Amino acid sequence: MARGGSQGNTWKSSKGITELGGWAGGFDLKVEREWSKDSTITYKMGGADGANWLCGSDEKPGLASKVGQFSKILPKDCSSTRTPVATAVEREAAPEKTFNNYAKDTPNGWTGGDSTYSVRLPDGRILWLYSDTFLGPLNSNGTRPTSAPLVNNTFVIQNGSSLSTVQGGTTSSPAAIMPPPATSTADHPRWYWLGDGMIGKVENENHLQVIYHQWEKFGPGGWDFGMEKVVVATFALNNLKSPKSVKEIPVSSNRGSRIQWGAAVMPASMSGDGYTYIYGIDDAPTNKALRIARVKGSDLSQVDKWVYYNADRQAWMPDWEDGTNSTVGVANEFSVTKWDEGNAFVLISQDSLDAFSGKIRIWSNCQPWAFGRVPGQDVLTEMPEVGLFGSYGDKNIFAYNAHAHPTLASGGRWTLSYNVNSFDSTVGAQGAHYRDPSIYRPRFVSFKLVPSGSDLSRLKFDVGKGSAEVSRERGVGEPPCTTCRGIPR
Repeated sequence: MARGGSQGNTWKSSKGITELGGWAGGFDLKVEREWSKDSTITYKMGGADGANWLCGSDEKPGLASKVGQFSKILPKDCSSTRTPVATAVEREAAPEKTFNNYAKDTPNGWTGGDSTYSVRLPDGRILWLYSDTFLGPLNSNGTRPTSAPLVNNTFVIQNGSSLSTVQGGTTSSPAAIMPPPATSTADHPRWYWLGDGMIGKVENENHLQVIYHQWEKFGPGGWDFGMEKVVVATFALNNLKSPKSVKEIPVSSNRGSRIQWGAAVMPASMSGDGYTYIYGIDDAPTNKALRIARVKGSDLSQVDKWVYYNADRQAWMPDWEDGTNSTVGVANEFSVTKWDEGNAFVLISQDSLDAFSGKIRIWSNCQPWAFGRVPGQDVLTEMPEVGLFGSYGDKNIFAYNAHAHPTLASGGRWTLSYNVNSFDSTVGAQGAHYRDPSIYRPRFVSFKLVPSGSDLSRLKFDVGKGSAEVSRERGVGEPPCTTCRGIPR
């Protein structure tokens, strides 16, 4: 037994798993470990099964070593969990008309955008998070002037039926809230698109925290861009125009293997286990794969304390390289929400099992990882705008970024949004985004979730590849994904 200190012995067991007081840990490889003076760790070497055992009385031992040590996931009784079915689906739900009306009249605010995440502020207002955003005004005939500003990220504050836009720069010279990094040049542009956000507790005070992705243009084609970095930006609630701090999240040096963290965030206040869950995507044209991380408490910027889900070991790993893919078929943006009626966590996303799918599906589980779906019951709705036979009658129209909004939950009804876009990025009077500004705006769908009567035995688990280092590099001119965000460059 040891209390505090360090040890440089070599431990080689791949079976070393034990449970004590709800904590389980294991380790492999050669380990030089340290532990806190408040921790008590007991090593038992060469047990009957040939394993080396590690027991801990607090959380520190589970994170003590950065090499080869992990916290094992304990089984949970899921017998009361039921799978969900969507009913009473209604289109053009609130606040769709509120955004459309605002876009018609605003002199310099939001007239269209994508991503469309939402966070409820402590004072009750809703903050909408947008990536590429067109600003007003529109022409008197409803078209968009070719001089309309397009900035890479904005916020929109909703107070009842009233909206106001938050942007960087000035009214006459608007800019993104997260402006391009200093390394961005005319020949090699870079920019930030955002992911999900939440109200985090930083130094015992509420702050807005948003995950951003830094992108770069690396070729001449409209889709020749790739993600370089992922960061957590922390904002003071009395100044949403500029972050007070930015913290980088570790990702691979290989462009084709970088995880897009922030596809969804579920705060600790919803998870119920004291952890905030951060969801990411191992991107690909189809069969995009889910990644999962979590951090104790409500501060996303503590990235050195994130642990990463390993599906093979059923464990939380302290190093990002040891995380593995989970569910396959989700898209670049989605939502994970607690569903009390079914005692489950529900993931809602566009389907990426098929290229440019118009389907929005439901996945679920009794724990907020390793989601499965029930074939025949998993399609929530379809996005009718898509393609030549869609509501626009335009082969260039696509839809993407479906996710639910707990901020809009009311009376047993849920609301999701998704984005609509066009592959036609022509800047001109006949370009899709200038001819018809209604294309590039979120659609909102209201629905109910009811228990299907099925337990988890009917879930189908579409499993992904194990390692982030499996290269998904693509060639110049090849689309990076089937649900691409923003306006093609």
